[in-house]
Amino acid sequence: MSKRRLVITAVLAGQPQLELARTYSVSQGWISKLMARYRDEGEADFEPRSRVPETNPTATPRETVELVLRLRKQLKEAGHDAGQGGARSAGSWSTRPALESSTTSSTKPPSSACDQES
Repeated sequence: MSKRRLVITAVLAGQPQLELARTYSVSQGWISKLMARYRDEGEADFEPRSRVPETNPTATPRETVELVLRLRKQLKEAGHDAGQGGARSAGSWSTRPALESSTTSSTKPPSSACDQES
């Protein structure tokens, strides 16, 4: 049985909210809100509530999302798609030719301290 159901049942049986708050380690305010919702909604209040906010003020505006999706579709149709991984996928980096260093004139590996005689 959920804590919510236990608390509501105990309040309806006549136990004081303060005593229940201490017993179940919850605030008395939570019990008051719980009972108010139970009076308004009845048995439906026993179900857990979603914690997802109703709005998200920092969300990207719908118009911007639609514009980006439309532009991506146009670019893909024109052959300019960057792929799933962003500007360059991991696979494209592994197939790139190695860059030649302009400062290295010989192919001989640099000598280490172990190779030198003292």
